[in-house]
Amino acid sequence: MATPMDVTSDTPPPPPSADPSSSLAVAESEDDSGPLAEKLALATDPSSSLPDRVRLLEEIVKEGDLWSVWCVRVKESAVYALARAICKTKKYDDVLPFLTTTCSTFFDNVTKAKTAKAVRRVLDIVEEEAPEEFSIMEGLCTAVISWCTEHNRTFLKQRVVAKLSSVLYLQNKFSEALELIVPLIAG
Repeated sequence: MATPMDVTSDTPPPPPSADPSSSLAVAESEDDSGPLAEKLALATDPSSSLPDRVRLLEEIVKEGDLWSVWCVRVKESAVYALARAICKTKKYDDVLPFLTTTCSTFFDNVTKAKTAKAVRRVLDIVEEEAPEEFSIMEGLCTAVISWCTEHNRTFLKQRVVAKLSSVLYLQNKFSEALELIVPLIAG
């Protein structure tokens, strides 16, 4: 019996066991993520120094030649791990350049839905790592909304506007939160 996949997991699922009679299974079983997966394993090793882990994770995310299903999953995991590493150093101002610059190759080569998922997850990671840093979340959400407008990411923009409204509400900025959320509800 199959179990549901944990969608919040930051690690890629193992390749499925392939039935050789199925052409789809054969195509999916051709996992060419080996070098990237090895780098990810090194980068997530707690015995490595944080700067070494960050360097390896950036190499994985910026790698521009491998785009199979499995490579994209490894890169997506590296995006999440790198976001966590940035938050561990408490350099929250580096999250926006990370999303807009470091991840630009990744975002340009995956679907809008995958990009939206990654951006939302990075925002969730920052929120988890700095739950009381409302001003940081406010600035990050505002910047991501601007990025969404520039790149015509309407659905993602709506999701981030809702998150920003929530952050403003938690800061007791009720009227600002309401101004943001009313157009989404009325829309």
